[in-house]
Amino acid sequence: MNAKRSNGPRGPRRLVTYYDSAGLEISLNSLLTSMPNDVKAWTRGVQTLVDAHADAGVDTIAQNIFDRFTHSLHRDTTKVAYPSYEPRPEHDEHVASALRYHVMNKAMQEAGSDTIRIMLDRCHEVGLTFIAAMRMNDRHPISLKEKTWFEHPEWRLKLQQEGVYWDGGFDYSLEPVRERVLTFIGDLLEHYDVDGIEFDWMRWVYVFRPGTEQRNAPLLTDFHGRTRQLLDKAASKRGRKLHLGVRVPHIFARCMEAGFDVTAWIKEGLVDYVVPSHFGHMDYNTKVEDFRSLTEGTDCRVYPSTQGHMWTGPCRLKMYRPSHYFGIAHNFYAFGADGVETYNYQFSTVEQIASKVHELKPISDPAELAGHDREYLYWRHHGRLQAAGAQSMQYDVIRLTRSEPNSSGTFDFRLAEDLDSANVSALMEFVAVGMAVDDRISVKINGQKVPPDRVRRFHIWDGHDHEDKDEPYDLFRIALSDPPVKFGDNELAVSLTKTVGADGVIRIEDLSVSVHP
Repeated sequence: MNAKRSNGPRGPRRLVTYYDSAGLEISLNSLLTSMPNDVKAWTRGVQTLVDAHADAGVDTIAQNIFDRFTHSLHRDTTKVAYPSYEPRPEHDEHVASALRYHVMNKAMQEAGSDTIRIMLDRCHEVGLTFIAAMRMNDRHPISLKEKTWFEHPEWRLKLQQEGVYWDGGFDYSLEPVRERVLTFIGDLLEHYDVDGIEFDWMRWVYVFRPGTEQRNAPLLTDFHGRTRQLLDKAASKRGRKLHLGVRVPHIFARCMEAGFDVTAWIKEGLVDYVVPSHFGHMDYNTKVEDFRSLTEGTDCRVYPSTQGHMWTGPCRLKMYRPSHYFGIAHNFYAFGADGVETYNYQFSTVEQIASKVHELKPISDPAELAGHDREYLYWRHHGRLQAAGAQSMQYDVIRLTRSEPNSSGTFDFRLAEDLDSANVSALMEFVAVGMAVDDRISVKINGQKVPPDRVRRFHIWDGHDHEDKDEPYDLFRIALSDPPVKFGDNELAVSLTKTVGADGVIRIEDLSVSVHP
């Protein structure tokens, strides 16, 4: 069944930006070396970054302040988590930057301030919402070396993946783990006038022992309910609503696989928004409507996530372009998104932040977005939920095996475009690796064969693979001027019709569609 168009976004919020603990501060690194204890200069730098977001049409900044019992708040805020910026011998390769942050944070705190408070206050001054984001079970190597990890080995979650044991963060089936997080939330709300909290369950998904996720799901539902109570209690004192958001897997069925009963969270009124998210890529085939349908008749909103960087996968691009963000946002809105949340869209200087964030401004207005070039990228992620890191991701490609007559394969691709309109033109491209000059393929879209004279082929003799190693390939290009492509879900099928060899495999990958108004 083809996807149905959405009735349009709800509510006023359209563009949320999410940053990790040092996401915005990365662009201020020059201040750490040139003026390591200049509180006024640092304050001005942080305010400039917030101002740039307001100018770019951003509604909300979600700043991560918690990485599994480390935090980036004032050191006196809480006793159940430890400052992430304090220098420690176990920082290893991070020690130099940690020392610089320590010097700056010490200077700020002696002056009665801290980076998060500066950011929060500036957001309120310019009319932005500030959400305190929390990575609920972060497993970066540095997170596995913080104090709580050593103090409470009985809380550790050991996981096995592909026969290898790896550190799995903490086990949320244990009441002391949940209670410690709730205590931190209470301390946060007591000391900081935040507008809400976002739980990032995608860092890194697993919070229960394998096989116990669904049995333990009610424990997380209760945890969200108690968080809701803390937020409502603080809201009654402040005279305004405080929001609770959740970042969860972008495939709805996988939420419950991990013990995230999103249906209960929404229906019981525990969460105010949901962020369907891939772990590290942008999935243009995300079925936003699965989440939108749950929120109909509620006050909960849906803000699917983009990603900031292109990690290893079968794609030769190294960085997303604005047109890629416009394409996925266009799909998101078409199938039920109320807004879009960017994830770690960060750069290394203030100048880059100010210009790059502004490039995404069309996302804040779906009508304006429709007037911009849009690019759609497709590869299919398969396998279990993301656990050990980006390196464990696996992706399907179409493999045409020479020894199999009429070897074929398919790609699914979702496209929220009316290509029979005279107002747009569209181009499909894909890559074939390992083709000989006399090899031939047949292409079908939604079961309809594309005439061979419309399939252009170019041999890229000096090409590179997705890891930037030398790899020649053939580029195929199809003008979608008389398209069998329909609005919604489509299928590309590629078959090997002639081959000059008896052995080997031809890989079909890097499927994309570009649309030009």
